[in-house]
Amino acid sequence: MNDKKKLLLGIILFGSLWGGLEAFGIRLMDSLSFSPKSPILAATGILILGMARVIFPRMGTTFLIGLFAAGFKFLTLPQIFMCQVEAVIVQGLVLEVAFSYAQSLKVSRWFSLGFVSILSMYLNYFVFAILQTYIVLNPYWAEQGFSKVLSYTFIEGTYASVLCFFFVNLGFALGKYLTPAFNQWQVIKAKTYGIASLVVSLGCWISGFMLYR
Repeated sequence: MNDKKKLLLGIILFGSLWGGLEAFGIRLMDSLSFSPKSPILAATGILILGMARVIFPRMGTTFLIGLFAAGFKFLTLPQIFMCQVEAVIVQGLVLEVAFSYAQSLKVSRWFSLGFVSILSMYLNYFVFAILQTYIVLNPYWAEQGFSKVLSYTFIEGTYASVLCFFFVNLGFALGKYLTPAFNQWQVIKAKTYGIASLVVSLGCWISGFMLYR
């Protein structure tokens, strides 16, 4: 299996996993009347993206997985809430920058990686809030102005930062554990790997359609 096919399957697989887990998480939190939801969803995203970045350590993969996961939400939501789609894109972009920075400095210690994730989460929440308030002009955000930007960034963003400190390390640890198996399957059982990746991805899409309805 050539590198382009490996990467494409990886983007489809991990983008679908992120989208499927978000759908499940939202449905579960709705059933429990749990709030706020965004820190849990951010932790889910960083877990999947961290794992994927170790298995596919090429620059740009994190953002591409984020774009695919955003497409998952766009196509599976019964009503299009663009803010939810944009939140996934922003997280994918911010973590692409964060992971690329960590990769360039060869950050590997759990505390250093966790610290990078904390900074990236505050940036993620701030960028999303600014986007909704001043660029997209989402009425919910625009009416509350900069005070909403600050409260979202430093309240929900703090919850997300604490969770992501641990979840990014879990994601990287899982990635290191699974990388040998992925490499072996991609070479020795390439056809089986390709079929399995697409079947799992399809299962996530079907689950997403069912859970969001």
